[in-house]
Amino acid sequence: MIRSTITALLLSVVFVLALGTRLTWLASHHLSDAQHAVEQKQFALAFDYYNRAIRNYYPGNPYSRKAVLNAKNFVGSYSQNINKDLQQFRGSLLSIRSLYQPYNKEVEWIENKLSESRE
Repeated sequence: MIRSTITALLLSVVFVLALGTRLTWLASHHLSDAQHAVEQKQFALAFDYYNRAIRNYYPGNPYSRKAVLNAKNFVGSYSQNINKDLQQFRGSLLSIRSLYQPYNKEVEWIENKLSESRE
């Protein structure tokens, strides 16, 4: 009984670590791709990579936070179609599955920008 409990616990820990490692690697990879796209002046592609990195969120993932900040700067500086980009950015933030809604301030900022652009 105790042996099977320990085995199940160890397998759970290994699974969580593997998942966290994969999400961190994916977010890092997408952020790196976004930086290369910015260097090549392909801003729409960079924004897409930022949104992909955001979707690889888990609490404590530093790459998702950097992607949120970079996407927010993109919308403010390089966006060609601001309403579409704001909606895509909001969709990426709201698609994060968690016990709470991360990046509430950014979602509120997007909502304010969208309401300003509709006026």
